[in-house]
Amino acid sequence: MTAIVAGLTAREPRPSLGHGVCKRFPLGDQTTARSTITDVARLAGVHPSTVSRALHRADLPLSPETRRRVLAAVERLEYRPSAIARGLRLRRTRTLGMLVPDITNPFFPPIIRGAEEAARERGYELVLCNTDDDAEREKASLRVLRERQADGLLIATSRMADATLASVRRERFPFVLVNRGSRVVEDPAVEVDNARAAAEIVAHLVHLGHKRIAHIAGPLNTTTGAERAAGYDDALRTHGLPGEAALIAEAVAAAALFWRPRSAR
Repeated sequence: MTAIVAGLTAREPRPSLGHGVCKRFPLGDQTTARSTITDVARLAGVHPSTVSRALHRADLPLSPETRRRVLAAVERLEYRPSAIARGLRLRRTRTLGMLVPDITNPFFPPIIRGAEEAARERGYELVLCNTDDDAEREKASLRVLRERQADGLLIATSRMADATLASVRRERFPFVLVNRGSRVVEDPAVEVDNARAAAEIVAHLVHLGHKRIAHIAGPLNTTTGAERAAGYDDALRTHGLPGEAALIAEAVAAAALFWRPRSAR
């Protein structure tokens, strides 16, 4: 990379940035150093706050000539604003964290895609964390997202411990539960009515004339698995059908290929 220094360059001299802009910087190690907002301000002959105003605050008054000099200096120095530094200053990084239990589960990619598109439409980026439904990985992901000052969380992990979720509440860290509920009714959540959905499926099969209806449940230590199993049980009672332990199996982990009858637990 060629060192870009006003008046000192290995290339042919570029046109002046404008009247009164003729600054020289010591060469030193700037051949590899990243340009700062102070460098841009010096080259443009303005205060660093003016550079910030030109780049980020189009609503504030700034003369066209000053804005032109700032943008020309930005281009000359190949300056790229630090999102982290700006986030620390504004206490906002315009990033959202999303925790999912298993990215290989085909159920989650469409949800992630929808969340990412909605975030970008509003000027946010999504940081995805795969937890494998492991409590320690969930805690580690939360710690990283807090340290990086994410503006909020989308929590799609159905096994997150109540104590972990309680710590998020205590810190007033904005969050939304995705595809899971909570014992705390005030917690914002986007979810399916799992119990009602399971009950409607049972009702549909009953209307087709079926009497022995099996249920392959999700892990019953998850909110979604427990709610669906409850809806299934309630629907059997509603339609006067006996519950048979042999017709109920619980999927373990995230794989439906590995299961065990409820009576074997």
